[in-house]
Amino acid sequence: MEELIRVSRDSRGRLNYISADTETLNRLLPEIESGVKKRLPRELDGKNLLHAVPFRGAGVFAAVARLGFKAQYDNSVNAEFESEFTHPDANHTYCVIYLKVRTGIIAALFLTRRHMEIETVIPFAEALIAG
Repeated sequence: MEELIRVSRDSRGRLNYISADTETLNRLLPEIESGVKKRLPRELDGKNLLHAVPFRGAGVFAAVARLGFKAQYDNSVNAEFESEFTHPDANHTYCVIYLKVRTGIIAALFLTRRHMEIETVIPFAEALIAG
């Protein structure tokens, strides 16, 4: 894989700038979105909801499963990258590129339908640069 974090130095080795390789990252986004869509189940019920929703509460899910909760993905997957630069000390820069993926679900319980969004953020690349 190509370098996702670019570092530029001057002729004496001093740091000029650090940047994320947006061209490569933008090329990856459609592949990531397509891969996420392929792996999402068509329907969610009380059994596989535990794996789909980022929060868990055993009593709530047991009750929802018994009441006949159903949900389906709305077929929208949006992925984007965010970068964060911090300076842990005077001579280092820490760079992290995060992948943020959002998808929507349409949930139905009794006669109520509601659209909800699920978002997951994971570190995708990181580097500690001296200089």
